[in-house]
Amino acid sequence: MIESFLNYPSWYLIGPTEAWLDYRELLTQRIIPLLAMPALLLQTISNIIVIVYRPVAVPRWTVWITLLLLVTGVVSSAIVQIPIQIALDRTYNKEMLDELINSDLYLRVLTGVIRGIIILYMLQCIIKERMIQRVTIDDKIIKQ
Repeated sequence: MIESFLNYPSWYLIGPTEAWLDYRELLTQRIIPLLAMPALLLQTISNIIVIVYRPVAVPRWTVWITLLLLVTGVVSSAIVQIPIQIALDRTYNKEMLDELINSDLYLRVLTGVIRGIIILYMLQCIIKERMIQRVTIDDKIIKQ
């Protein structure tokens, strides 16, 4: 989301200047290994761990939907955003930048927000179960 709300809009300020290609080269060299890949690996690994070791309180559908939303973002990147990024590496084009920002908003940011909401719901399910367990244990202790 940093890229979506901070980085992409700043590209309009750079515009079709001589700095554009140098900026793109520097950015590409750093953003993929330092931000994109670690974030994707962390999200994928954590989603798989939750699928394998899903707490009983977490509905099964939630872990699969979060994985599906993650895959949607990856596929979107591969077939929509990355080809635009490659084209922008060659030359600045405002229309392509507009398309990149719009597709990113609908295909990656929105799916990421929905995924985050579902993850919060999963956490709420776990907390609720733990609270019920605690009340049950406290009731047993009081009755003794």
